[in-house]
Amino acid sequence: MGFLHYQADLETDSNPGSVSDSKSQGQDDSIICILDTEIWPESESFSDKNMGSVPTRWKGTCMGSDDFDSSKCNRKLIGARYYNVSNAVSAKYHSARDRIGHGTHVASTAAGNSLPDVSYYSLASGTAKGGCPAQGSPCIEFVLCTFIGCQGSAILAVFDDAIADGFSTDPIAIGAYHAVANNITVVCSAGKDGPSSQIVVNVAPWILTVGEGINFANLKKTPSYPLIYGSSAKSNSSKVDDARNCKPDSLEENKIKGRIVLCDNDDGEYSPKEKHAELKRLGGVGLVLNDDETRAVASRYGDFLLTVVSAKDASKILSYINSTKKPVATILATVTVEEYKPAPAMAYFSSRGPLYATKNLLKPDIAAAGVNILAAWIGNDTEEAPKGKDPPLFNLLSGTSLACSHISGIAATVKAQNPSWSPSAIRSAIMTTG
Repeated sequence: MGFLHYQADLETDSNPGSVSDSKSQGQDDSIICILDTEIWPESESFSDKNMGSVPTRWKGTCMGSDDFDSSKCNRKLIGARYYNVSNAVSAKYHSARDRIGHGTHVASTAAGNSLPDVSYYSLASGTAKGGCPAQGSPCIEFVLCTFIGCQGSAILAVFDDAIADGFSTDPIAIGAYHAVANNITVVCSAGKDGPSSQIVVNVAPWILTVGEGINFANLKKTPSYPLIYGSSAKSNSSKVDDARNCKPDSLEENKIKGRIVLCDNDDGEYSPKEKHAELKRLGGVGLVLNDDETRAVASRYGDFLLTVVSAKDASKILSYINSTKKPVATILATVTVEEYKPAPAMAYFSSRGPLYATKNLLKPDIAAAGVNILAAWIGNDTEEAPKGKDPPLFNLLSGTSLACSHISGIAATVKAQNPSWSPSAIRSAIMTTG
C-alpha cells in the first residue's frame, strides 16, 4: 500500500505472458519438490489437462489417506508424501490434504498452471501462473512435513526421498549439501525476521537464498463514523502509551463503540490483527493504523474496516481530530490500482544480511516477489470468506515462502532448458540475469 510517491520504470502486469507457457522443442522435464504443509489437489492450478507424460526418471509415490485418495495425483501433481512423527498433536494430521492453505499457495506459486480471469473477490484480477507453469514440461511433487511444522528428522528424510525420486527442490533446507552433491538445485527462503541486519538464514554457500521484494501496487482499504484517537479512549487503569497503541484491555468500551479508532503500532507487542480483534470486541467499527512498515503489505481483515497509514499521514489525522469538535472518518472498500509503477523494494520483514559469522559471504543471493501474491487456495475455507460469499479458490498472501517459490519455478525452467547445468550454474544464471 502507498507506493504512488515512488514511481520507477517497473510496471505491474495483471495478465503476464511468457515463453514458459509452452514446451520448447528438446526441452527436458523439470520436477519441483515443495516442503511445506499440504496441498489441495482439486485446484485447477494442478490440473494435468494438456500435460505430457510423467518423466521416466520419476520413482516417487502418491501417499493416500482417509481424505486424500492416491488417485488425486496426476500428470501435474505427480506425487505427495507425508511423514509420520512422534508428536501426538500432529499425529491426526497424517495426510497430504491441505488444511490451512499455505502449502497449496506456495506450490501453485512455484509451478501452478496459467489460469486467466481469476481474483481474490475481484481484487488482483488477471492471470495467475506459477514460476514454471508450462503445460508440458514441469511436474510437481509435493512433500509435506506436518500440519504444525517440519521436524529436522522429517526434513532430512525428505532430502533422501528427493534424491531417490530425482528432481529439483524448494525446501527449508538442512540436508542441502547432500542434495546439491546429487545435482539437485536447492532454493531457500532468507527468513522473515527483518528489517534488522545480520539475521539472514539458510546461508550455506551451496544454497540459492531468496529475500523478498514488493511487487503489488497500492491496495486501498463505508458511511462516515465518529473518529477517536486511542489515547482519548483509555481506561482508568491503563497507561496512555498502551491506549494509543490500542493494546487489549487498555480502552473503554463506551468510548470505542460505534467509532473508527486511530491507533499507533510502535509497541511491538501486539499484531495489527490482535488490535483489530480488540476493537471489534469493544464494538468499534474501524481501525486506522499508524505504521510505516506494515503499510507496505496489504493484509486481509474480512468485513472489518481497516486501513494502514504512514506516520506523516497519521500526524495529519491526529491534527484533524484535535482541531475538530466532532471528527469523522470514512474507510473505503479495497480496490486494485493498476498502471502504477512501484519501485522495487525489500519487504520490511525479509531477513537481511550480511552473515553474522562472516562478512565474506553475501546473502541473500537474490530477492523476488513475495508480497500480496495471488495463488491457489484450499476450497473449503469458510473462515476466509466474507459474509454471503463462497470460499475463495485463490488468495492473496505475503511471505518469503512465496519469494522462494518464484525463484524455484525459475530454477526449474532454467534446468528444463539446460538439463546438463549444475545447481551452481543455474544459481549464477538467475543471479546475473537482468
